[in-house]
Amino acid sequence: MLARLRRFSSEVGSLAALVGVAALNATKRSTGPAIDSRLAGKRVLLLGNGPSLTHDLTAIRRTDYDAVVGVNYFAATDWYQTMKPTHYFIQDDYWFEAGLGNTQKVENTLDALSYKTDWPLILYVPAPQLNRMVRFFSDEGCRVETRGFDGGRLISSSIGDATHDYTSVRWLMFRLWQRRLAYPPLSGIVSTALFELVRAHPSRIDLVGVDMTMGSDLSLDQHGRIQFTPTHFYGQSATPEPTRTWRASTAKAYAWLSDKFYVFELMSGYAEVEGVSVHNLTRMSLLDSFPRTPVE
Repeated sequence: MLARLRRFSSEVGSLAALVGVAALNATKRSTGPAIDSRLAGKRVLLLGNGPSLTHDLTAIRRTDYDAVVGVNYFAATDWYQTMKPTHYFIQDDYWFEAGLGNTQKVENTLDALSYKTDWPLILYVPAPQLNRMVRFFSDEGCRVETRGFDGGRLISSSIGDATHDYTSVRWLMFRLWQRRLAYPPLSGIVSTALFELVRAHPSRIDLVGVDMTMGSDLSLDQHGRIQFTPTHFYGQSATPEPTRTWRASTAKAYAWLSDKFYVFELMSGYAEVEGVSVHNLTRMSLLDSFPRTPVE
């Protein structure tokens, strides 16, 4: 009996939290639909930035897809003009505030988007950064159109409100996402891009380069402190990333990883609700949220 009361109390608390998020977001000014509605019914390829991406791309035919979506530093690689992404996502603060990340890689990527893109491309950024990026890509002849997505404008729903697998909580969470009264947790650029793509109702989304092997990039330094040295398809970071509060111990680091996986699990449920087929084609991947048909 006590266990049932605790479960009921937890479920009610999660529902109340979601209602609170919706009430706060209802007061925020809408930026209008971000994602390109022309993706409806199309086949889309979403490029992650895991170390498997180089192999995956050699086995992918660009002509099999109506649209290709790039993220982060992809534009600064040799593959950019081969794959010719039609859509592109950036999200983290270091793209918009000097000194927060690898300044040279950011500059190289933005320059590539500006000067190497000779085909129509839509760049999606968090809504609060939209005006800044519109000005950046305002040069005459630039083929980049900039749009803002709700991440950063809307309050995100909590991972904790979904981890209990309450049917009622997931039902309400997905309905709030549909009505733009809540946003998924901003756990990574690929999950954000996937969420926005699902909203456009393509017939199928294929994922490549989504390795989710970040656990292998965690280690202890000589002082016994946790450090994270990420490996991407464009190489491994030369030095560990600065210690973040949410990764300040091994326990916190693995909780951070767990959240990243759980957001994809939520994306799987949301895609099903929206009637969008998502497949993980990544050759080496720990992500089990979607059907796996690895490229060879």
